[in-house]
Amino acid sequence: MAQRIEVFETSGSIFLGIAYIWDQPEAEGYKWYSLVWRWNRNGFVLLEDDTAMEGAGFQLYQVPDTERDNLTG
Repeated sequence: MAQRIEVFETSGSIFLGIAYIWDQPEAEGYKWYSLVWRWNRNGFVLLEDDTAMEGAGFQLYQVPDTERDNLTG
């Protein structure tokens, strides 16, 4: 469940940041996760094994550490 979404631009690139919670087993409750996506307008996606394939859209850019105490707003 997304809790906060932020779109921002830096160094000429557009990013989408999402902080969300994921339901865990009852003993753990919820865990917080964050993802940062970057808009890929080049018409290709570079895969982890350095191969490229055609495509455009948001691609995963970063998975920052997220702690509930650090989230504001």
